Amino acid sequence: MTKLGDRLKGFRKALHLKQHEVAALCGWDKSGQSRYGQYERGEREPSLADIEKLAAVLQVPLAILVDPAIDAYEPGDSVSIPPFVENGPRANLGRDEIAALGVVVSNLRTTLCTDSGMESSIRQGDKVVIDVSQTTPENLAVYAIHYDGRVIFRRLQRTVSGKWILRCDNTDKMIFPDESLTDADFAAIDFAGRAIWRVGTL
Repeated sequence: MTKLGDRLKGFRKALHLKQHEVAALCGWDKSGQSRYGQYERGEREPSLADIEKLAAVLQVPLAILVDPAIDAYEPGDSVSIPPFVENGPRANLGRDEIAALGVVVSNLRTTLCTDSGMESSIRQGDKVVIDVSQTTPENLAVYAIHYDGRVIFRRLQRTVSGKWILRCDNTDKMIFPDESLTDADFAAIDFAGRAIWRVGTL
């Protein structure tokens, strides 16, 4: 049977992650790298809570880390990202892309772009993978927003004065105008998550 530490090391290397990157993705403080290194070397037993975090970060089933009877697990080249809403679409995202993005699989969901407001960046009908843990606005990032009973995508832009603009990438501003937000408007926005990947046709 493969030891837990060897499994952790193998899964980490498959994602091209360093020990400190795994620790950071688990949300551990600066001592986390040392802690994670001890787990890999078999010098310390992780708690169940830590194993759950590690399974999510390393993108493997929890059982492969807790059940010593399971001696083989070959992760595929991609991960199926579950739907944001029940019976919604799924998308496959490559493990290399996930590693490069530095996101945790358990935070990812797939939804559809339902309008043409982001045309050229995201087309109507495209599947979009969002990170539901990223709801704190960042300048020029694209977010999925709950709007009038559906999810739309818009880019947030911060002005020099600190105000926010809800931008459409579509150049037809007669149909898709940018919207300057008051503080009250901004506070009322219900962010579903940050768009991190688009799956569409050429």
